[in-house]
Amino acid sequence: MKDVLFIAATLALFAVSAIATADPVYLQCTSFNKHSNKTTTYTITLDENAQTATFSDDDFTNGKAYTVPAQFTQVDVRYSWKLLSPGFAFNYRIDRTNMDFSRRFMSDETKTDYGNCKIAEPVKRQF
Repeated sequence: MKDVLFIAATLALFAVSAIATADPVYLQCTSFNKHSNKTTTYTITLDENAQTATFSDDDFTNGKAYTVPAQFTQVDVRYSWKLLSPGFAFNYRIDRTNMDFSRRFMSDETKTDYGNCKIAEPVKRQF
């Protein structure tokens, strides 16, 4: 009986270790702003272990990367980014089941851009 419990505990430890060392996920996302008739492209790295999202876009961030806290659930990942201007914030959501993407300006439902994401290959670095 002790052997069975030891084996079960060891397997559980390996399972937790595997989850705890999950690699970051790299995404390429796009959204469409119907008001400006413009498509925005995003580069996003989600790190569930660190509970962060690192992102840049070809719109408001001007290509500069920002790392912010992120909330990870089984269904989605959510994070927010506040601009330097007081009160201006974007709320982002990525659906983990179908890769839908949204960016909402402040809390205004009418100012939400919708799009989708795809898994991007990590860059093969030289150093």
